[in-house]
Order: sequence, then C-alpha cells, then structure tokens
Amino acid sequence: MCTKAWIALPLTASLAACGGGDRTPGTTCTTTLDCPDGEICVGGRCQAAGDGWTETDVSAPGDGWPDGTTGDGASTDVPPIDGASPDGAPGDGTPGDGTPGDGTPGDGTPGDGTTGDGTTGDGTTGDGTTGDGEAVDGTPADTPPESFWVDDDGDTFAEGSGDCDDGDPRIYPGATGHIEGIDYDCDGKREFLATLLITVDDWYERLCVNDIDVAIDPVASRDWFRAETYTVVMESGLNVVGVHGVDLYEVISAFMMRIQVAGRTYLTTGISPGEPDTTPWRYSPDPDEDPQADWCMATYDDSAWGPARYVAEWGSSPWGPSPPEFSGVGADWIWDDRPTWLQDAWFRIELDLPY
Repeated sequence: MCTKAWIALPLTASLAACGGGDRTPGTTCTTTLDCPDGEICVGGRCQAAGDGWTETDVSAPGDGWPDGTTGDGASTDVPPIDGASPDGAPGDGTPGDGTPGDGTPGDGTPGDGTTGDGTTGDGTTGDGTTGDGEAVDGTPADTPPESFWVDDDGDTFAEGSGDCDDGDPRIYPGATGHIEGIDYDCDGKREFLATLLITVDDWYERLCVNDIDVAIDPVASRDWFRAETYTVVMESGLNVVGVHGVDLYEVISAFMMRIQVAGRTYLTTGISPGEPDTTPWRYSPDPDEDPQADWCMATYDDSAWGPARYVAEWGSSPWGPSPPEFSGVGADWIWDDRPTWLQDAWFRIELDLPY
C-alpha cells in the first residue's frame, strides 16, 4: 500500500511525494511499489516526485487514495504518518490534530451545547443580577423603582412614595383635610383641632400658634365685653400659643383664655406675689420692647420670662359678668406684673401633645 511506502521514507521525502511535477514517461506501474526509489506511480507510469503535486496527481489503483480523494471528499495535503486515519475520516476514536471527523471535537470534549466556561445559556447574566429592581450585586434595592409602586387607595400616592396609609385616600403626604388625631399629612405627627376662646382688656393685637398668625377679627378683638372663638390645627409634640395684648386706658388690663385640644383643656391661670410658680403661662419681662421675633415658636427660650400674674376671677369688678362666654369656664383674668400701666404685654404657653 502507499501508506507503507510513505512510512519508509523520511518526512521531507513524504511531503515531496504528495506534490506534482512533469509527467515524464517512465516505467509502467500499477502502484508506487512498482517504481524505483525516488519515483511514484502516476497515471500508470513511474515518475520522479517533485514540488507542487496533489492527490489527484497520484491517482492509481491500490496507491492508498482511491479516486484521489479522502474518505469524506475533502482533500489533504499530507498523508498520515502516525497510523491514524486521515483528517476528516472516521478513525479509531483517537483524535488527530483536533479537527472533528465524526462530530466529536478533537480534544475529547463532548459537543453538548455547553459554552466554553461552563455557563449554560439560560438567560441568567454572569453576575446573578435579575431585571426585577434588584441592585447590581444581587442585593435587593432599598427602594423599588417607582414603576413598581402600587397606589391602593387612588390618591396618587403609594406606600413607596410616602403614603403612610395607602388604604385611606384621605391620607397622603401634604394632605390638608383634617382627620382628628390622625397623621393625615404623613409627616410623622398626629393632627389635633384646637379651639381657642379669648378676650383681652383692652384688645389683642396678635394671636399666634407656632409662629403662625391666627386671622383675628379686628373689631371684636377690641371689645372685651365679648369673647371670640378660633380653631387651629396643632400637631404631636411641643406647640406654642402666643398673645400680644394692649392696655389703652390706664385703669387695669387683663386677658382670659381657654384652649381645648386633644381632649385636654388649658385655662389662663396666674399667681399672686410670693406664691409658688404653678402656672404654665409666661409673660415678657420687658413690656416696653418687642420680644425677639421668634417668641411664638416652640424653640424659643422663655426661661427669662416670668409667671403670669393673677388679676381676678371671672365676674369680679370691674368686668362683672363679662364676657358671658366665660361664665362657668373657670379661667382667670391674668396680666403681667404691672396691670395698671398703659403698655403692651406678651404672653405664651407651651402645650405638649401626644404622638
């Protein structure tokens, strides 16, 4: 066989033997075994091997390459020298140069569709990140994307966007519709409706709650024979009610007030000289000057202010049974320590409401 002849030759001669050249007539032959050393059987005649030959040039019966082709129809430049089958032809299961012949890769790795790194193509990314709003490292994000928030009560806010009660459409961030004792605006504090009943002799120039002015009646506020009622909203925690009163006639001045909020009642009470300080009402120590601008804020330090002074109980002279709205309420007429002076006076009380 031709394969036996190639094994007997050096590698360089083998490479040349599969080349091509002049087809010089020579000895007739059936196979290359019939030719002298250095020649091959070509077209039934022995020819000297030369460069550029191809398999089709060495086609002859019994020369090892029937019809000048390999087993699978593909040409090969060099015949095998290790006893294995030619490339592309089924051999004995031993891979040749790594070129698959029967569908099995030459390195012995089964062609099962597995990628080179062992990761299956199941759609999972290499870092384990899913497209469900998780952080890039696989840890759930603190806040899901807004597109995943569900507004259960139809108030345009969801739990993820600050709605503290997504089951009640009246409750959402910034809501203004009052719901007693409920944190309806989602600021972490409950809201309470407070009712203020007030009268000042001679009149009150300002009524404020937490540094917000209450819209007072400019006429009624100058008539101590009657009392006015105002409603405001307070929140959990510390609140302040402030009153700026004015004395006009140098006889006597005083004011009376009742605050009802969160189920509690606060009344004006004062102390007489020498009595223990038992009143929550404080007055400015310098009536000749306006207090600091933040005197009606909960953060204001009123430690320098004195306790309100008791002037009289309701029904006493010179007021008598006026104003009638305070009959039976239990509030006192109070002022600063100079109720007969023609001057202004500032009062404040702090209210700590439940959370």
